Amino acid sequence: MGLRLKFRRGGSFVLKTKAVRVSRLADLAGVEDQVLDLYRRGKWRREWVLVMEVASAGR
Repeated sequence: MGLRLKFRRGGSFVLKTKAVRVSRLADLAGVEDQVLDLYRRGKWRREWVLVMEVASAGR
């Protein structure tokens, strides 16, 4: 039997590639505290998002 995937949201996708480099936040808890503090002080907008991980692939 092959691989079976099920997506629960629109806009989801799978990408197969080689030589992927993943960069992610090292101190997520610390960043979370900073974002919450900024939000409480009115300096972080509710509609903003935080990118915690980025994957980049070679050509």
